[in-house]
Amino acid sequence: MKTTLLLLGAIWVISVTGQSTLNGDKERVKTAILLTENERYAEAIGSFNQLLSANPKDGHANFYLGDCYLKRSQQDSAISVWSRGYDNTLKLPETDQLAINYLGKFRALWCLGDTSAASAMFQKAEALQTLKGKKEKKDVRNIKMAELYRLAAETKILSNIKDISGAIKLITKAYKLDPTNEDHYLLMGDAIYQRDLIIAKNSKEPLIASDAVAEYNQLLGVNPKNIRALYRKGLIYQATKSYDVALIEFKNMIGLDSTFAPAYRSMGQIYADKGDMKKALFYWKKYLKINDNLEARNRIALVIYGAGMYCEFLEEIEVFFSQNVATKDLKNLFVEATLRCNNNTVNYEKALSLNSEILNGIPFENQSFTELYNQAKLLKKSGQDSLSILYFDRVLPMTDSSFYIKEIAPILTKHYYEKKDYVRAITCYSKLGSINGLSFEDAFYFGYCYYKMSDFKNADSAFSISAKLNDKWSAPIYYMAMCKLKLDTKNEYLAFNDFLKLSELITPELRGTDPTLKRYSLEAAKYLGAYYKNNNDPKTAKIHWQTVYELDPKNADAKSELGIK
Repeated sequence: MKTTLLLLGAIWVISVTGQSTLNGDKERVKTAILLTENERYAEAIGSFNQLLSANPKDGHANFYLGDCYLKRSQQDSAISVWSRGYDNTLKLPETDQLAINYLGKFRALWCLGDTSAASAMFQKAEALQTLKGKKEKKDVRNIKMAELYRLAAETKILSNIKDISGAIKLITKAYKLDPTNEDHYLLMGDAIYQRDLIIAKNSKEPLIASDAVAEYNQLLGVNPKNIRALYRKGLIYQATKSYDVALIEFKNMIGLDSTFAPAYRSMGQIYADKGDMKKALFYWKKYLKINDNLEARNRIALVIYGAGMYCEFLEEIEVFFSQNVATKDLKNLFVEATLRCNNNTVNYEKALSLNSEILNGIPFENQSFTELYNQAKLLKKSGQDSLSILYFDRVLPMTDSSFYIKEIAPILTKHYYEKKDYVRAITCYSKLGSINGLSFEDAFYFGYCYYKMSDFKNADSAFSISAKLNDKWSAPIYYMAMCKLKLDTKNEYLAFNDFLKLSELITPELRGTDPTLKRYSLEAAKYLGAYYKNNNDPKTAKIHWQTVYELDPKNADAKSELGIK
């Protein structure tokens, strides 16, 4: 989907070129349009505004200024500009370009979704152009009307509200009036491509755009140097993941015009999609060499970030901080990229300062998971573990995400366990266990927290989970037995099975090398010795008392049972 949107945006950019007959300072309008095509929007807007300042009646400058805003993803500004041109036409009826201003209003209404009012406005534009045309030579009249039809068709093809059949009718009309204009092939290819996109989406089948490519090839048969057709073909191949073919088209295009920056951006995206980040970065930097401005740098920086090249992203946006023009969004991305970049030179302190600034601008009760989580991570990265705990503690209740719980809960459980804050440790273990269950180690420490709080029932339950997950580990079995001892108020020998299993699990060799295992064995042997004695099995009892004596020669009960003085 992302690639498709990229393609649509690029086709929209290219389609405005036209072989239009421009009034006023037509060469300056053409230059501004070329700046728009090359995604140098701020410069283009500046040029259009200069033209309009000198000549407010320049309808083409006004129309394409609106287009420039639209390509910049500023639809409200575009609609405002087109509406202004229309208003100027009403105020200045003597203006020479009534039709183009009515067409701008048509495009504004269409983009707003009012297609009925837009269609009525287009009919007025067509009527005005027809009226004006009576005073002009036939070829001039036809060229201007064909332009009107093309720009209207373009709106129906590329705006969010599609009317492909209507667009094709307009293109056909334009072609009859101005048969040598290459834009007709381009727009027909655009219309067919949009039709195929809709078909693919509705049928949930892969996109097949061979008919659109054929239309562009028809133009290239007439003019092999038409870079717009080559670029469109490259974008289609890119969208259909025919990357190698797309690269050929882009390279052919660059061979004809090495200054067309969007081609380098597209090539960079292809190499990123192919996993060749080195080449991707190479072509994105080529793009910036042509479009050396902050707007373009921000555009490419976002693409680099989207490609997962976080360290390179940090390098690209440093200029925004050096010029003190970094937006809040860039500051947020700087923080995120800092945490994701594995480079040892990343500036955690700077990221922490920025995130603190962001947090300070948000009321305490409105601070979200993202800002708080980033603060916790950055504090930890900066060696401020105690402070990081405060933020991790706030964010854990905010998430049910397995990813974050698996990261945050162990940090908190370790901290609270070491601080003997068993209540909070239990809360964290409960959260950790709520996702995919606990590991045998976590289950053990979960039980141990309950054990230290004398909640022997819950402790026994947690220890039993640990023992099931690892039946060779003696610690949970020992504590299960100890819990049952505490719970055995009626002398029902509840701990017998656990102590018996423990005695079988810990061999003489093991208990001889580990003091903890020696202690476990001693407790098991004492319990079992007493159990068998009380159940009239002196022979088995003696075996266990012998183990007690071996482990603790001073044990009075063992000496008494064995007759040792």
